[in-house]
Amino acid sequence: MDFIAYACSDCSHLFTQKKYLCPNCRNDHFYEKEVVGKGRIYTYTTIHISSPDYQHLAPFNVVLVELENGLKLTGRMKEEVTINDTVELKAKENGAYIFQKAFT
Repeated sequence: MDFIAYACSDCSHLFTQKKYLCPNCRNDHFYEKEVVGKGRIYTYTTIHISSPDYQHLAPFNVVLVELENGLKLTGRMKEEVTINDTVELKAKENGAYIFQKAFT
């Protein structure tokens, strides 16, 4: 699944959220760019005990995914993972990115 990211109109630096200024070049103009939601697990942690709002999801993994274009995206996975597993964006639910293992 692809998603919309924001790119600096001067240096093309990518962001997952809108910024006031690009930290790379200090420009204040951005455009939306469609980004492929496929990458590798950069790091992760497994949540076994959660707050009441997310208890129904436990256990789950909070993952930091390095996408193919270098952008890092934090998300959630139900499946077991290891560093460097290939994953893809499955959905966005209530502002959270949901990943699954990619079928290559």
